[in-house]
Amino acid sequence: MRALYTVMAVVALIFVVGIYHSKTEADATRREIAKLKQQIALQESEIGMLQTKLSGLDVPGRVGEIARERLGLQPVLPDRSITLQLSASETPASASADGATSRTEDGAPTP
Repeated sequence: MRALYTVMAVVALIFVVGIYHSKTEADATRREIAKLKQQIALQESEIGMLQTKLSGLDVPGRVGEIARERLGLQPVLPDRSITLQLSASETPASASADGATSRTEDGAPTP
């Protein structure tokens, strides 16, 4: 009978240790979930800010405005450019092979 009580005590002890371990793991998982939810909230906030910024950049004419302000670029005016015509036998590669480049009226090469 004493052996039975000993076995039951050992089994009960194993259950207690298992329950304690499960509870500890569950608490750690809850903390991890809370941490991940906080990260998700931060990421969603950042997404909202980026979408707001994107909508401000998506306004027609905004790219031109930024190019003028930050890069000093100006729109190409019709009187500041020339057009080259190739004959039917010339290809763009052969035209550039002979050293000819298209240039604006002020002599700057065009891209």
